[in-house]
Amino acid sequence: MAGKQKLCFRDGRCAYLESLPGSAHMRCTFNWQKGVKEGAPMVIKMRLNQWSAGFPLNFDPVWLDECSQKAEKRDPEWVYEPNAMENLLSALG
Repeated sequence: MAGKQKLCFRDGRCAYLESLPGSAHMRCTFNWQKGVKEGAPMVIKMRLNQWSAGFPLNFDPVWLDECSQKAEKRDPEWVYEPNAMENLLSALG
């Protein structure tokens, strides 16, 4: 995808974006702890407020302005599987 990437749910939903049951917020399953994919710098531009502060576990994608790791297909090598505590924190918001 050439040029500046749009929000994670526009121009085709990002493959790493997941819904949170019982919430309008989302979770990013890209493995940010592992680093970034080769040739793609780590860029996350977000307007910080209470709805975006939980990134990547629980956030409102409306406040995410840019993400360099947006993908059309999910690469299993780059998926982060949250542990039980992270799942609980995501659900609690």
